[in-house]
Amino acid sequence: MKALKILALCLLFVFLLAGGVYSSDQFIEFTKIFDNVTVSAGSYVDSSIIRLDGTRPDGYFVFCPEVSATGDPTLKFEFLISYTDTKDSSFLEPTGVSDIATGFTKTSGNGSNGKDCFSIDFNGIFGKYFKIRATETGGADDATLTGYLGRQ
Repeated sequence: MKALKILALCLLFVFLLAGGVYSSDQFIEFTKIFDNVTVSAGSYVDSSIIRLDGTRPDGYFVFCPEVSATGDPTLKFEFLISYTDTKDSSFLEPTGVSDIATGFTKTSGNGSNGKDCFSIDFNGIFGKYFKIRATETGGADDATLTGYLGRQ
């Protein structure tokens, strides 16, 4: 089962490299939502805001981080939802949902290179907007983050 999940995520990553694929009833789109940003030790950064207008209710989302560092930071990724507007104060972490990933380091991922992809499970939660928060949880070192959001 794990191998199948990894294969599926790798296929989505290939679509990222190809710039998206369109078929008659599905469209896969990847957007860079973190662009070489610094996540300072013990703090967080938020991605750009993603509008969910036009997104299929049964659509799929995947987050693909790429982390590099000279030290040993540890990152946690979570999603925040807003059902009203794009003000920072409107976003909240829904109750009962899991983080996208925790304990992510520069050596995480299948190739131990700080690159991986994770499916985002909204657990029945939806809103008008969402964003991903990257938090450095180790408290000692900064991380450099690039991240892509894929959706179908």
